[in-house]
Amino acid sequence: MTYIGRAGGMGETLSGGKPFALYAIAGRSDSSRMREFNVLEQTVDFSYIPIIGQDFTANYETKQRTQVVLKVDPMAGKVTDDQKVQADLIFYNAIIAQNTNARTQKPYLVVSNGTQSNIILLTHNLSPWQASSNGNQLERILHAAEVEPDAPNFTARIAGEYTFHARLGEDKKPVYDREVFTMGIVTNKPQLMSANFGIQESRGIAQIISTYVGEENKVLIPPVAKNENIHAITTKLPVKGESAEELCKEFFDFMDKEFLVSAAAAVLEEDGWKFAVIDYQKTQNSEFKKTD
Repeated sequence: MTYIGRAGGMGETLSGGKPFALYAIAGRSDSSRMREFNVLEQTVDFSYIPIIGQDFTANYETKQRTQVVLKVDPMAGKVTDDQKVQADLIFYNAIIAQNTNARTQKPYLVVSNGTQSNIILLTHNLSPWQASSNGNQLERILHAAEVEPDAPNFTARIAGEYTFHARLGEDKKPVYDREVFTMGIVTNKPQLMSANFGIQESRGIAQIISTYVGEENKVLIPPVAKNENIHAITTKLPVKGESAEELCKEFFDFMDKEFLVSAAAAVLEEDGWKFAVIDYQKTQNSEFKKTD
């Protein structure tokens, strides 16, 4: 009986080459299991400096963007007394996906196991030149967030981004034209690791990182070593699915059902991000919830 806590994955579909993200939560206690995934659409305003350069006194512009969010919510909207104590740690936006990012005008997605999802998204929209140039921005956010204050566990924080790296164009303005995934983890060692990996490296492979490894009675923090590439601790799950439903089912089948609460997948289709969810603890019959 393997217990992974929370797990996030990223990759590209085998045949169609479509970027995807996976997320799942597991629980050992009743309060942890009384949760569900919900997918909703939000319209938000992002303010940013219109031209990135030396003039940081430029007026801010505001653009409205629609995003799709995978939320970790209390089951049926009912928060138990036990859950109230740690509500800010167990209820959060696990995946936030934008069909058109405010600055880059490209698709964007962030996946994480906590409130760092919102911070990473906001940072990317406000300052995507820095956020998209390398993985340092994600590292800094994870480092600042630190591990979760849930002693004695001190759960690791994980995060991943799908975005476009920036380069300086001939007109000295940023050009976003290279797809990348970035993933990272911070543990209480304290150790931090993250890595960029090109989209070609991930065809038909879900790179999965979890907050815990080991058995139910011997839960361990992932063995993070300083300056080690994150690929050293990711699980490489071969996947054949092309749709969100297919990938979600493969991820679901991969998980240990003894502790699984919910599993989800998001895939970038031609008309935008599509989601699928299996709320295992809620349905017990593996029914899908999906977005069209």
